[in-house]
Amino acid sequence: MANVGDGERDVQDKHDVIEDGYDSAELEEDFEKVADMFQNAKFIVAFHLSELDDVVSDAPEINIVFNRNCYCFDRTRWRNTSKVFRIKSKNNCKLTKGYILKCLERQRFSPNCNHIFVESFDKVADIDNIPTYEVFLGS
Repeated sequence: MANVGDGERDVQDKHDVIEDGYDSAELEEDFEKVADMFQNAKFIVAFHLSELDDVVSDAPEINIVFNRNCYCFDRTRWRNTSKVFRIKSKNNCKLTKGYILKCLERQRFSPNCNHIFVESFDKVADIDNIPTYEVFLGS
């Protein structure tokens, strides 16, 4: 049992509590479902299942840029290089995290380093007047 402090009293819970409100069993089940959705990906999705419908952009197309600027590439010819992936909307639908991840999987995005957990898409300067986001990876 885990003690959860609410600021005034401690509450007993039957599950291990994770700080964002998920218990460990829910969290594991959530990530298993997400992993099943991206079985061919060369990366691991670090988003909760509920986050896959979050809109990243309303634009009909965006760029996702992968910057090879971590220590994993220090002694390679790819150090400080980038790769850009173009993501286009179907039927002018909003571009969600899940849709973008599926497009990256289809385009065979592979970090090729220790940082394989896709944690966010962060807005950066546009490329060719197209909204551009950097994929942020963790390990």
